[in-house]
Amino acid sequence: MNCTEFVFILIALSASSCFSSAEVLPPIVSPPGACLSESGQKAQREAIIKQVRQRLQNTAEFGCQCGGSGQWTRIAYLNMSDLTQHCPSNWSLYDRSRRGCGQLSSQFPRCDSAIYPSNGRSYSHVCGRVIAYQNGLTDAFNPYRLTNASVEDVYFDGISLTHGTAGSRQHIWSFAVALNELRPRLEWVCSCTDTTRRWPYQVPPFVGNNYFCDSGNTGQDSQNILYSNNPMFDGEGCGPTSSCCTFNNPPWFCTALPQPTTDDLELRLCLDQNYQEDIVVSLVDIYVQ
Repeated sequence: MNCTEFVFILIALSASSCFSSAEVLPPIVSPPGACLSESGQKAQREAIIKQVRQRLQNTAEFGCQCGGSGQWTRIAYLNMSDLTQHCPSNWSLYDRSRRGCGQLSSQFPRCDSAIYPSNGRSYSHVCGRVIAYQNGLTDAFNPYRLTNASVEDVYFDGISLTHGTAGSRQHIWSFAVALNELRPRLEWVCSCTDTTRRWPYQVPPFVGNNYFCDSGNTGQDSQNILYSNNPMFDGEGCGPTSSCCTFNNPPWFCTALPQPTTDDLELRLCLDQNYQEDIVVSLVDIYVQ
């Protein structure tokens, strides 16, 4: 295989999905030199081809089955395992046992916002995934139980995805972060944590069923630590009493909007207390159609 043939293979692979390949694929790790030679570089060529195929497979897991028509376009991408990527300006770098982004401000309750422009693109479907880690004593939708907050305010401990500007935000998806999976105080946990017990409050009506709920702590004792061994919203690692790994089929979410919009997307890290709780975001991968 010569250099030209190799380049054409990458282009063909990139174009073989229902996505807008120029906007969907993360940067491909380049081989050394301007072109891979035949001698001694076969393994590297095959590794890059495999990398492209794997990225297409990862995105295609959700895209073509999400409804609607037309190509999917990536609007938001953040992968903090890539050391060249940086947190949005309103989020702060967390670089200890896990590298990720947390809240920037020490004033609470508050939501710290990251804006992802649509660049005027009209869309009516939103799909994607967010992977994050629990840090400390988060309590899911308990803030809403206490304050009856709107989508504009801190209605939970979690990550809120909306479109529209401040004062006219429209909910898309919520990623609620609970205290743990076995806490006797049910108002601090997910409704999917233990389906044999009655949950004492409701999810906010503007959220409806458009949410994931998870906890990095599968035990009962809770500590002010980063639960770095159990990423949330990935559909894995739930305890024996929990159905949260199957509720709404994480890690990918997909939802249709009531009507098309060209609004930018907004992702907010929301916390209601100024101590012993944070959320560390490691991956954001969101598409529109």
